Amino acid sequence: ENGWASLVLGFNATIPANVEVYTVSEATKTKAELELVAEVVPANEAVLVKAGKGNYAFDYTKAEGNVTSNLLEGSLFNKSVNEGAYVLAEVNGNVGLYSATLTDGTFQNKANKAYLPATAVPAGARFLSFDFGTETAIESIEGENGNVKAEIYDLAGRRVQNAQKGLYIVNGKKVIK
Repeated sequence: ENGWASLVLGFNATIPANVEVYTVSEATKTKAELELVAEVVPANEAVLVKAGKGNYAFDYTKAEGNVTSNLLEGSLFNKSVNEGAYVLAEVNGNVGLYSATLTDGTFQNKANKAYLPATAVPAGARFLSFDFGTETAIESIEGENGNVKAEIYDLAGRRVQNAQKGLYIVNGKKVIK
């Protein structure tokens, strides 16, 4: 529903078209730095998947995948995690890794799902937003005849017609309305 899922497969799998796959290379108290996985997800590698709503086939391949670093863990079967975990979730429209609710001191990870172990995150963190390791900016938009249009974008990079209350990017500058 929100464009994100976690995944662990027991085989090397090709990444379908229009799908992005990420590992978590670093975790701070507020962010999880994501690294893009190219072409093949290695067997038993826990990953985060970004795609539009729909069904996608991760097909078996003999090709080897390459992951340089990954803090995510996962399991092919349901697994009890004693130290707690951070799981992919959406709360109030914010998708990220949230501290999981523990039952009797453990977290139950579902089969073929990834999680970030609590030991990989600094103490006290509750929510980790995604950091893609690259900065993006909207400098300016040129209209017809070279005129610069004052187009308004929200923080997700979506163009909006009229700014409501909140933080926006107008002509490459952050503006609070």
